[in-house]
Amino acid sequence: MKLAIITDTHFGARNDNQNFSDYFYKFYDELFFPTLVERGITTCIHMGDVMDRRKYVSYKTATDFRQKFINRFKELNIDLHIIIGNHDTYYKNTSEVNSMHELVGNAGFKIYTDPEVVEFDELPILFMPWINANNYDKSIRALKQSKADTLMGHLEVNGFAMNANAMVCDGGWDKDSFKRFETVFSGHFHHKSDDGQIYYLGTPYEIYWNDCDDPKGFHIFDTSNKE
Repeated sequence: MKLAIITDTHFGARNDNQNFSDYFYKFYDELFFPTLVERGITTCIHMGDVMDRRKYVSYKTATDFRQKFINRFKELNIDLHIIIGNHDTYYKNTSEVNSMHELVGNAGFKIYTDPEVVEFDELPILFMPWINANNYDKSIRALKQSKADTLMGHLEVNGFAMNANAMVCDGGWDKDSFKRFETVFSGHFHHKSDDGQIYYLGTPYEIYWNDCDDPKGFHIFDTSNKE
């Protein structure tokens, strides 16, 4: 089974700039959805930061998001799993109020605010949303006890470049917190990088100047061979 993985789409970025919005949706119209159809992929995992602003969204951004992104999954019968990122939450200490429940809640797709193991073609994957005070205990318990060898989430891990300018994170989680997993895929940092075990997949497209000439896109994960 092949899963599409995308993260940090940041709809509404740059103060709802329409030029950026048109640029984003060109990626989905011309590359993302056609590729999923061509390869027969029927499941997609979004690893967080679907929206750009935590506090509000314009009606135009919300309408385009529904019509040009969410409805496309429904039209193409592609199942969508959304892992909550820090930009998707209204409060910093809880994910209970989040943009995805408000904008996507009735579309029939699964939204994850707490860690949960989900099986795809008999491969268990631990979904790990943004860790905050409200889900901290559940997250720590899942990191220690989960039987899954693969983790997908929205994490802030020390030692990884946060952007193409090589600004390295030093205030997040230590790598050892995830050492028991064979492979970790994460959103949050917009620069694509890895250490052979933890993979930051990066944004699908350029959003800020420091994204210029930085490799962008989305990923396809094969559950049969974990490539």
